[in-house]
Amino acid sequence: MKVPLLDLHAQCKPLISEIKEQINEVIASNQYILGPKVKEFEESIQKYLEVKYAVGCASGTDALILALKALGVGEGDEVITTPFTFFASASSIYRVGAKPVFADIKEDTFNIDPEKIEEKILELLFGKAKKICEYIFKDEEIHYLQEYANTVSIKRLGYNDHGPVHMRQAALNAIRIFKILHDAGIKFSLEKEEAGNIEDSLSSVIIAALLHDLGMSVTRDKHEFSSLILALPIIERILKNFYPNNLEKQIILRSLISEGILGHMGTTKINSLEAGLILIGDGCDMQKGRARIPILIGNNPQRGDIHKYSADSILKVTISKGKDKPVKIDILMDSTVGFFQIEEVLIPKINSSPLKSYIELDGTVVNSETKRYF
Repeated sequence: MKVPLLDLHAQCKPLISEIKEQINEVIASNQYILGPKVKEFEESIQKYLEVKYAVGCASGTDALILALKALGVGEGDEVITTPFTFFASASSIYRVGAKPVFADIKEDTFNIDPEKIEEKILELLFGKAKKICEYIFKDEEIHYLQEYANTVSIKRLGYNDHGPVHMRQAALNAIRIFKILHDAGIKFSLEKEEAGNIEDSLSSVIIAALLHDLGMSVTRDKHEFSSLILALPIIERILKNFYPNNLEKQIILRSLISEGILGHMGTTKINSLEAGLILIGDGCDMQKGRARIPILIGNNPQRGDIHKYSADSILKVTISKGKDKPVKIDILMDSTVGFFQIEEVLIPKINSSPLKSYIELDGTVVNSETKRYF
């Protein structure tokens, strides 16, 4: 059976009379660029999507390119997308200078499989750190603790995501910064102290990042302490599994991981570069998606609302190599309320981190000048 590349007959057939009527009206009006029909279309989309603005484009490809540009996606960025799609999904990413990264679909939904995104994270890792990360992703106890932490955070407290997605994003941010610093020749604390190697440092960062918010399953107040209480038996289980017959290394890494978890709020002084990565990786997870669910289900105003509304204004967080310092963090916003996330959440964490001297930080509201912090 021959399957054509593109066949819209079945889709268009029941609508063909309406489509022809609209085309004839445009031809009769002689207004082929913008005009009342485009305005009518944009207003209809605004109402349907319940958004303030909608922009009609000449094609879906143009829409994808404009959306990518609006988010600041460009040279050096990677965009995870599906291979089960029209080729414009990938070509649009390529046309803005970014690299399309394909994650396969689930057979029952045809949408991207979340487990495939985990695979993309694992591609950034190596050696023992990669094996530990795979172990954590498959661990049921960790999974249920992360899920319930999110339930408490969003449904009971009305806060942003503090569950498995957030902890993975914090880990991904930390890994990206780790790699940039390592490539710049910067030694981490374990290596400096001759207590471990680069693989040990990365393993500690992965474990701490993926467990740092387990305490949100108990309470928000001082949840870093609850996180450590819940995490300690898991940490010991992981270290015994991957560092058998090496009690000294287990104790060293357990201490380092504990520092990363306890220090991620910036209220407990930390001293290792590894723990500093958790602090900043956590603080950099502030993009719009993190506030999506609490905003959708939110009803009455309550304490903590500023966190979700300010996060909802963050369009993109980019971690890349800096010009004057090794690491550059760029925050793109669609509203000035996003400065709350930078100035009240991220900057205090950077100030508390031993990594501060390695960080450049810029904040930009769309169509406004960039504000340089560090």
